Amino acid sequence: MPSKTKAFTLMEVMIVIVIISIIAAFGFPNYNKAVTKADEHNMIANLVTMRSTLNFYLENGGTFASWGNLTAINANLGLSILDKQTVTYSCCASCNAPDGDAMTNGCVATHPKGWSLRFHEEHSSGGVHCADGTCPTCPAAPGRCG
Repeated sequence: MPSKTKAFTLMEVMIVIVIISIIAAFGFPNYNKAVTKADEHNMIANLVTMRSTLNFYLENGGTFASWGNLTAINANLGLSILDKQTVTYSCCASCNAPDGDAMTNGCVATHPKGWSLRFHEEHSSGGVHCADGTCPTCPAAPGRCG
């Protein structure tokens, strides 16, 4: 009597693997784009918080020369911003941004992929904006991101 063992054939398994691979090939770039966009929105939210707190700080007689990292920014402005260790934040009273533009009373957030967001007094819209249009989804300078 023949056995009645049921199993998938090699061809069926290979077809399923090919279908899953095709779906993954379309999904992976979208995932990377979503992660980058989330990073950008997180940086914008942090910079908007820094901007409003810095304005309050300066209006109430506070002064600063420069704060080179997120720990110093949090300590001086009384914030508790937590961010990925890979994003670099810095603030200065008068300095040059990473791309060489002059900045007064501003802060910069630089992503590990090289693009940055910032705010400073010289920018006419007063909001967070992309440095030289390098950001993935934020409009180019002098556009406004947040």
